[in-house]
Amino acid sequence: MSLPSSATPAPSDAPPSSPSRAGADGVDQYVAAPRWLPSPYVLLAGLLWAVLSAAAWQVPMCCEAGLNAAVAERLRADLLHPTFPMTDLPAVASAHYSPYAVLQGLGARASGLSGQTVLALSAAVNLALLLTGIGRLARVLTPNRWVPVLALIPLALIHWADPGRWSAPSTFAVALTLHLWAWTGRAVTRVPRPVSGRLPGRCPRWAEAAGIGALLGLVLLVHPPTALGAALGVVALIAVVQRTRIRPTVRRWALAALCAAAVAAVWPYYNGLTAERAPSSA
Repeated sequence: MSLPSSATPAPSDAPPSSPSRAGADGVDQYVAAPRWLPSPYVLLAGLLWAVLSAAAWQVPMCCEAGLNAAVAERLRADLLHPTFPMTDLPAVASAHYSPYAVLQGLGARASGLSGQTVLALSAAVNLALLLTGIGRLARVLTPNRWVPVLALIPLALIHWADPGRWSAPSTFAVALTLHLWAWTGRAVTRVPRPVSGRLPGRCPRWAEAAGIGALLGLVLLVHPPTALGAALGVVALIAVVQRTRIRPTVRRWALAALCAAAVAAVWPYYNGLTAERAPSSA
């Protein structure tokens, strides 16, 4: 008695289904975006920058915008000894003449542009710094590429009704603060090797700590209220991310604090720590 032989399936001549063929049959396939294609944030931020920069040219020269334009005009007339923006009296320890205003005055002197034109161009520069700062900080905090896109919504709503705000010193200070936080986050972040077993976080280099402190001092000179929030953000990033020995960490961040105080104290137009101009050498 012979057992029935099992039926062996005949080999098929059809080739195995490939991803392209499966896609042709209606199966959804994931297609990676080309490397040259900008991210959604770059596209939307560029569009927002173009729209708000164009709106800045229509800002009337009144209130805060008029005052900032007058500061630029005073510095264009006399960079070393400007007068008060609203009177012809010599400006003594006037916080209007911050590094941001001096940059505007230098631009006006070099190009011959009016204070109103310099203000409109400053709005475009501030917007670019602000948008790039949001992108950098978001990359430090999360790999999700849609997080900075969501940040554009409140940004547009807050300032849409007042385009003149983009050229204000506070906007410049906020933009610098975002870059300061992104720099701090990268300075204290280290990706350990999988086999090392070490926690993420590293002690910043001396040059990094000094640069972060100098940038914080610049924010203090431009807009002191923003500098307070900037300093708190730096401390929060250090407390959350830093996972190194305490002694070298304290030394480096003490250097950062000294650099911030030094930058604020040596500004020639006024002392950023005491709100008084440094005494002139006789």
